Amino acid sequence: MSIKIYQKYRDYLDYVSHQKSKCAIGSLMHVKILTEIWERDVKFFYEDFLLYKDIILSCKDGICLGARCGNEVEALMRIGCQYGKFFGMDLNAHPPFVVKGDFHDLDYDDNSFDFIYSNSFDHSLHPEKFVSECERVLRPGGYCLLYLCVGESDEWGVNAFDEYQEIIDLFKNSTVYNQELKMDARTPAEAFQYCMLMTRINQ
Repeated sequence: MSIKIYQKYRDYLDYVSHQKSKCAIGSLMHVKILTEIWERDVKFFYEDFLLYKDIILSCKDGICLGARCGNEVEALMRIGCQYGKFFGMDLNAHPPFVVKGDFHDLDYDDNSFDFIYSNSFDHSLHPEKFVSECERVLRPGGYCLLYLCVGESDEWGVNAFDEYQEIIDLFKNSTVYNQELKMDARTPAEAFQYCMLMTRINQ
């Protein structure tokens, strides 16, 4: 089996335009995240991060890829991470937590971070590039924590896979540190299983 790209785009600019539309400033999703579901989602991320609290707090800095408005960054602050040392990145900037950037082409030097988190892997048009960029910017011994779910996601989802091993195989310079199966029940009627996959860059 292989990772399937199920969204069709004319070119990369078309892909970027579509992805930016999900949480553009003033969009329905943007307003909903900042008002109706902000605290719900921060608590969801917080509970996931608690599983890895000691590891995360041992890291001096980190970046959340595809962070939309930055709920996950707020959650990292709540477990004790330093504001400014941990931040989010998305195609749309959302101050104060999220700067503008593209996870297929990270504008950071090699060995820049101790920690990466993302729950947006399914939005990647080039999954192998997503992973290689994570490995490039992580320092030796650094951690990558991904929220992964099998199958197609929302209308902005781009790739799908059948087995978590397909994602693990993309990591060429890392070792699997932990896998944790959980349930995402933020919308109880649409609850589904997901995997928290943590890898560690080889020393």
